[in-house]
Amino acid sequence: MAFDLFELHDSTEDSNNRRLLRVYSVLSKFNAKAIPAQAEQAARINLFLKSVNKKLNKNIGFYWKEMWIQSLGCSFAKGCYKDWFRGKTSIPLVAINNLRLFGFQEDIEELIADCKFFCSTTGPVFNLPNELNEDLAYLLGAILGDGHICKQGYAVRFKVIEKSLAEKFRQKMSKVFFHEIRMKERTESGRQTQFCVDYGDKPIVRVFTKILKVPVGKIQHNSNPKNSF
Repeated sequence: MAFDLFELHDSTEDSNNRRLLRVYSVLSKFNAKAIPAQAEQAARINLFLKSVNKKLNKNIGFYWKEMWIQSLGCSFAKGCYKDWFRGKTSIPLVAINNLRLFGFQEDIEELIADCKFFCSTTGPVFNLPNELNEDLAYLLGAILGDGHICKQGYAVRFKVIEKSLAEKFRQKMSKVFFHEIRMKERTESGRQTQFCVDYGDKPIVRVFTKILKVPVGKIQHNSNPKNSF
């Protein structure tokens, strides 16, 4: 089962469209400190954008960038694209997708197929899956069984009394999303010690809620049939 990361972009959900667009970006910052995989990807996308700019400047004119930015559906500073072309900041995935409007469909398909990182402009870099594999299926089942998506904020929460299960969940989360995630031990008065894995990040949460359709809130509290699988 494959799914499209472009589906994560839903401008009707958030009044701050610019923030929403920046959250779903596909390129890590292009700098000397980037690890080889990130630097290689950044250089590839940067080279692609420069070739697009050169071709469209010649065929359409310099104003094509304004047309492109207007197609994103939110307000950007007129010179914001300069940092995208220079590789100084992450470019929103939807911005790359909208270059299809200018005749770069095949180029974008090839480019996106090899992109491995998905990050915010200022936050950590994440790898988001684009198919339902064994590890992601395990996390989905674990969340439905002993976890939930927090109603307040953006966070995945998993809590059990078996340390081995919590550790397995932690390892799977770290593997699937390519980010170090910690496990915590909690002991409440009069209760057995529990082991918790809590992680809050908007892109990760929306993989579960928007693509995999996990309802927000504790599963046992979601009695509405529309929220069930």
